[in-house]
Amino acid sequence: MELEQANWLIAERAIRDASEPYSADVRLKPWQANLLREQVELLRRASSRFPDAQNWLWTPRSLAQSSDWWCASFKASLFPRDQLVLDGCCGAGVDLVALSMRGAAIGIDRDPTLVALANSNLAAHGLAESAKQGELPRDFTNQASDARWMHLDPDRRPAESITRRLRKAEDYSPSLSESLEMASRASGAIVKLAPSSAIETQVESAFQSENALVRCWLGNLGECRQQLMVTGELVTSVLVKKHFAQSSPLKCRTAVLCEPNSDAWLISGPPQESCAGALKPGRFLYDCHAVLHAAQLQGVWAESAGAAPLGSNQGYFTSDAAHQSPWAQCFEVMEVLPWDQRRVKRWLREHRIGDVEVKKRLLQLDANDQQRQLRGAGEAKITLLITRLGDRVRAIAARRT
Repeated sequence: MELEQANWLIAERAIRDASEPYSADVRLKPWQANLLREQVELLRRASSRFPDAQNWLWTPRSLAQSSDWWCASFKASLFPRDQLVLDGCCGAGVDLVALSMRGAAIGIDRDPTLVALANSNLAAHGLAESAKQGELPRDFTNQASDARWMHLDPDRRPAESITRRLRKAEDYSPSLSESLEMASRASGAIVKLAPSSAIETQVESAFQSENALVRCWLGNLGECRQQLMVTGELVTSVLVKKHFAQSSPLKCRTAVLCEPNSDAWLISGPPQESCAGALKPGRFLYDCHAVLHAAQLQGVWAESAGAAPLGSNQGYFTSDAAHQSPWAQCFEVMEVLPWDQRRVKRWLREHRIGDVEVKKRLLQLDANDQQRQLRGAGEAKITLLITRLGDRVRAIAARRT
């Protein structure tokens, strides 16, 4: 989207929600009709991530990279309310809006189109326009002179791609080294990364030797949304005092659930390497939230819940007593079957199963394709959890609790 197109879209915000009929409206040029259709599709995609999706304007790339609203709100809550925050690489302004609702914030982005959309999104939420054009780290000193705090969202997609993500944090723009150097000059900072970003150990260690640093993974609605590197006083004065009391998360990993209409849930501990587990499930089975797997903290949760790994701590967990938790889905085991599709189908027919939810761990399998193939004519519904136990693959039929 070019700046001229963005300015037209902002001026015509009031007609953006009318999805049809663009082509029949002689007042609209073809590019205008296409732009409006695109916004309607982006609104549809954003509806699960924003409680007020109709108040936002996007480019496809900016929506793909943006925080969801609940993660943005959690991050904003970590910054002091009476201090100015710089939002670097602000994009279309989700984090900037959340920060501005907390207090003073200024955004910077090198793309003039995104600056225009960010200011429009601020205005749509009744906030003063505060996004400016600039490039980091080149313009950091000029833009951050009055800001003691920083949120930074480096660009992690190649210029030619909307969907492909760069995996190495050093390949981001700004790079992780550049981002942490800017963070070291702030009282406290948050650097946002993709959940699976590869971080060079020497870069992290070099920063951590002189600064407070904790890595956090944020998740909601069953997904891991983003990884954060939280630095400085945001660790020592906020994460510790506000969320962990006397239990310091320094040099540990932290998983955070930022669910809609709920206070944040946090678990902290050291990352755990893969290890073998039991080969037979107990009465109950647990599928840990994706954010625990991303942070490698599923074992920390399982220990607190009295559950043990099944097959491996990278897979499911099991116990003989039910434990309800926002960190894991709980299932009651009905039967353990060899993973043989004909035998599984026969068992499903015998138990008059119609809808089959398929989940899998520790093996390559198209769960959606298996759901279609295993759907029956019965009225009952079960979940089939397929996993590797030792050198064999098992299908565990279970009911959600």
